[in-house]
Amino acid sequence: MRSYAGFKWDIIFIDPPYKIESGIMREIFDILSEKKITGTDTLIIYEFFFKKDIEKETENLKIIKQSHFGDKKVVYLSPY
Repeated sequence: MRSYAGFKWDIIFIDPPYKIESGIMREIFDILSEKKITGTDTLIIYEFFFKKDIEKETENLKIIKQSHFGDKKVVYLSPY
């Protein structure tokens, strides 16, 4: 079995179902932080329904860029 201990991901794509609860997404972002798989240069690309408020989900991340495509929004995030 291969081990990824100590490995930092460069890019992480997150494209959950649009109706996923904010609490679950907050847990996912917390897990990314707790497992230390992100570095300061990691880019997290998160797609979601454009009317969804993601402020609490992503409060520990820095928004680098935002794009809007029809009924979806894509934010590009980075750990602090």
